[in-house]
Amino acid sequence: MGYTKWTHGKLIEEAKKYETKQEFRTQSSSAYAAAKYRGIIDEVCSHMIPGRVSWTDEMLAAEAKKYRSKIDFKNGSAGAYQTAHVRGLIDKICAHFDIQKVKWTDETIREEAAKYKTKSEFRKTSCGAYKAALKHGIIDDACAHMINLQTDWTAGNTR
Repeated sequence: MGYTKWTHGKLIEEAKKYETKQEFRTQSSSAYAAAKYRGIIDEVCSHMIPGRVSWTDEMLAAEAKKYRSKIDFKNGSAGAYQTAHVRGLIDKICAHFDIQKVKWTDETIREEAAKYKTKSEFRKTSCGAYKAALKHGIIDDACAHMINLQTDWTAGNTR
């Protein structure tokens, strides 16, 4: 026989290897199709993380309480953060965060920039320091140690 016979037990066993239906569908398409065809997809996937969460305002507030800053919230639960942002709830549900204003000096900017290998990493991870470096006019100096990921596409470049 050139195919796998998916018994009920084998489908459950196969599905347990995956955390989401999407992962199950892409990594084991024949098992997923068999479970769906037999009408037992919800049963074999009952242990899986739901792909989409319908966030209530209360759920968003509870999720935000798990974090100490907006950036931690955004990085740790991007879907909840985005939903809260779209609904205009960010300031309300993040009111418990300790907001710390940083006064960036040229020296603290350089110290912060030293933690990163590329300008894009610096910009994404430490947006405030990056903006301060631009404002202070020291971006090139602060980022001199970084890898340049940009390619010069002039006629002489054959890279």
